[in-house]
Amino acid sequence: MPHFIYPFTHVGNLGKDSIYRPYVPVMVMCPNTGLAQGFMALVDTGADACLMPGGVTRILGNAINTGKSNPNGATGVGATKMPTWKHELIITLMSPDKRGPIWIGKTLEIDCAEQTNLSVLLGTIGFLENFKATFDYANKRLILEFEHPKPAKEEEKK
Repeated sequence: MPHFIYPFTHVGNLGKDSIYRPYVPVMVMCPNTGLAQGFMALVDTGADACLMPGGVTRILGNAINTGKSNPNGATGVGATKMPTWKHELIITLMSPDKRGPIWIGKTLEIDCAEQTNLSVLLGTIGFLENFKATFDYANKRLILEFEHPKPAKEEEKK
């Protein structure tokens, strides 16, 4: 099973303590426009699904409110709800050195919020469910492992 090691990103300090978070490089593509853009995305084990800030949809050629309105919205810390719109997007995980893709997700309807101060969040549905993830806080790194899909010819032989 191939594995990739992503060093945590230093995001600030809390008193004398440094704060590190598991960010990974991704490419987000909108299949409707064919546009794609790279982002650093926060891998969030507390998020049930992925969430994109509204700026992502604009960069990819869509207005935020052109997606399907999600009546439930997204719920964050303290059960705070925010309105969201679902947009079809494809998330591609890039190698730790950002030189190439190592995993390409399927087209998903991902919640996008108007807020622009959010990180791209990678939650369980559509992202983490595809990996064995080890959050190694002692060494400030995230290890992602996944099975490569077998080529069609190998599947047919079984």
